[in-house]
Amino acid sequence: MIDAVDARRATRLGAGPSPVRWAAAGVMLAESLTFLLASALHRGLQIPLGIVTLAEPMIGPASVVETTCGVALAVAAVTVLSGSRWGWLSAVAAHTISASGVVLGIVALNAGRGPRTASNDAHLSTRSSFKQSA
Repeated sequence: MIDAVDARRATRLGAGPSPVRWAAAGVMLAESLTFLLASALHRGLQIPLGIVTLAEPMIGPASVVETTCGVALAVAAVTVLSGSRWGWLSAVAAHTISASGVVLGIVALNAGRGPRTASNDAHLSTRSSFKQSA
């Protein structure tokens, strides 16, 4: 029994991550970068893009939540790619954390707890629509 398990692990490790793992990790890394970019913008970073500049008002609590979501998604992407037995569970947990963060942001803005901007509303509505379709 032990030899069969060791043989299966050896072939699995040599084959590398499956295309599904690569796709899931790629999506999670893209989500992670989105959250980390939003976090940097909420810390005061301004990114000039030619005729327009990405800028957001400083919102400390939003930055903390977005950093947490971004890091959770990045860690989940790495665990999924590594083939860890906890990979898919970490992906579900990271998406639960990020969906909760988006809902928290929407509730906070609707309660008047922070300044509203068009880009912030677009970010939150896009994130919530992705979470609803997933």
